[in-house]
Amino acid sequence: MNDQKRSANMEFASLILGIAAIATACLVYPAFVCGSLSIMFALLSRGGTRTFTQKAQVGLILGSIGLGVVIFLVAYTLLIAYVYFGGIEEMAEVLYGNMGIDYETLLRNLR
Repeated sequence: MNDQKRSANMEFASLILGIAAIATACLVYPAFVCGSLSIMFALLSRGGTRTFTQKAQVGLILGSIGLGVVIFLVAYTLLIAYVYFGGIEEMAEVLYGNMGIDYETLLRNLR
C-alpha cells in the first residue's frame, strides 16, 4: 500500500470537522460547513488510493451524520411551517406575536 500519497493532515482535519459537525448539529450553518468540509477532506485524504484510513472513515461518517441531521432539521422545519402555519411568513408572524413583537412593524423597520 502506498502511504506516501495519503495526507495525515487532511485525515485529522476530516475527523475534527466531523466532530464539530455533530457538536453543532442544531446550528444550521456551522454544521453544514463542517460536515461538508469533513466529507471533502476525507475523500481528498485518500491520495489516489481506493481505501480510507480509520481516521478518514470516522471523519467521513461523522461528517455525513452531521450533514444528514442538518438537512433533516431544515426539511422538518419547512414541513412544519407549511403544514401547521401555511408558510414560513405565517409561522414567523405567529412566533413574533407570541414574543410580543408586532410583525408588521418589524417588517416595515427592516425595509
